[in-house]
Amino acid sequence: MRISTSLLLLVLAFIAPSFPLRAAERQTIHFTGTVTDVNGKPLEGATVQINNMREIKVTEGLGNGTSVYFSKKLNGLSDADGKYDVPLIFEPVGQPRATCILWFEKKGYVREYRTINFSPVSQTNGPMAVVLKEGLILSGNLNRGSPTSSAFTSLLIQGRTYKDNFLTDSKGNFEIYVPQGEYQVSAGHGNTSVRLDGVKAGSTNLVLRSSELVWSEVTIGREFDDFCRTMNQFYSYFFLKTNIDWDLLKQEYRPIVSKAKKPKELAESLQPMLAKFQDLHIAIEYPGGTLGTWSAPWNYNGNGDTIRSIIESPTICGKYAAVGRVKPDGFGYFLMINQSAATPELVKQAAEAIVKLKDSPGFIIDLRRANGGSEPLAVEIAKLFCAQKTVYAKSKYRNGSKHTDFTKEYDRVIEPFDNPYTKPVVCIIGPGTVSSGEGFAKMMISLPNVTTVGLRTRGASGNPKRYQVGQTGVVVTLSSWVDMMPNGETFEGRGIPPDVTVDEPPAAYTDKDPTLAKALEVLRQKVAGAKAAK
Repeated sequence: MRISTSLLLLVLAFIAPSFPLRAAERQTIHFTGTVTDVNGKPLEGATVQINNMREIKVTEGLGNGTSVYFSKKLNGLSDADGKYDVPLIFEPVGQPRATCILWFEKKGYVREYRTINFSPVSQTNGPMAVVLKEGLILSGNLNRGSPTSSAFTSLLIQGRTYKDNFLTDSKGNFEIYVPQGEYQVSAGHGNTSVRLDGVKAGSTNLVLRSSELVWSEVTIGREFDDFCRTMNQFYSYFFLKTNIDWDLLKQEYRPIVSKAKKPKELAESLQPMLAKFQDLHIAIEYPGGTLGTWSAPWNYNGNGDTIRSIIESPTICGKYAAVGRVKPDGFGYFLMINQSAATPELVKQAAEAIVKLKDSPGFIIDLRRANGGSEPLAVEIAKLFCAQKTVYAKSKYRNGSKHTDFTKEYDRVIEPFDNPYTKPVVCIIGPGTVSSGEGFAKMMISLPNVTTVGLRTRGASGNPKRYQVGQTGVVVTLSSWVDMMPNGETFEGRGIPPDVTVDEPPAAYTDKDPTLAKALEVLRQKVAGAKAAK
């Protein structure tokens, strides 16, 4: 898979305001002005966007390792007088000038751009008057011939005096407005490109369709080569897989993979090759199914019946979690049931239940079933125990042709809660704590009042991204980042050890929970010590 030039331009446009961030006060700058037609008539309802991004809350590690924070929708609509006001919220540090692009659109008019150089310390930039010219429609559908094509695909519209990129909707439909003239409409490039030539402005019901893939050793071999180039560029954990000769592995499997005659066969032939990486986050999708590539055996270091027997009047937050008190100690207890089932509503319900237990002398956070999901949602729970801004992890992405080329490391942080729980906490972990669950565990580990009990976590955090294998209908997910402890130590394949280890055989958990028993013992000691210190 190749990254289209148009997509790259969008990414580059977005990262243009590259502030080298550290702790700083967030500031707001307002882009203001008017939108009119060629006759000076105000245009109501014109969309004004910053870098064509409709909503961004946190964007990190884009090529240069910077972090830019936005807390509002980065778009606005012009009012009845054609006036617009678009706020940009960010953290500027040591950068006297910055650059971004404003996009102005309204149905029936040709899109306009303005490149803005502004000072991050100013409050407003403008006003800027923009004139939109009426355009002629170009509409239709892009069908790339793959049932797993990306939801939004970039189109290049190119004429004698006009050239621009546009995104289709999730079904490949597009409706754009251009000046009068003839155009070439295209998408993709190389073996997977599609295009129409001599398209007149005003044309509708256009169809761009890839020719059907011919399943031959030549074409599938070529698609395999393209995928290997993609993996070589973006897969993040090559540097840890010192037992793999990447060039030799490609040579070994190319003739095998090339013989595939349908998507399922291709997926099955890729599976043993990718299994050699022993990466939990490498998986293969094909129409009608999904194949994992590797999974290490593990046992749950807990007993559900024992846990349920000691929690009084629990608040059940769907299939996500339960919150209650431990009898007879009165400790608070957050039990992760299934982290991947988290939703904002269920997390809010759990957070409210935790806050109601603020009078508890101690708290248990049980992450033995923290099986991955949304790390930002995990932050919403962890921050309830955080008194000051805390770095809980570092990350970096591939950024170059070499397997050791990465962006700069950037911090992942927990912001403090207004009224946090700072009494003793025990966090229970084990091999069921994995992926974003390990992110949750790192959040708790980073807090000074937390002690971890149990076994090592699974050691698998990839932030996986999906890559198409050409037009075959097969998609491979690959780890995209290197996840690290705050000190920069990588735990992939090794896991995160607890402060207090409870290493019992699976049979010991048949009718009791030795890990929970030790966690309660440790928490009682911590609570007693805290009382004695007063």
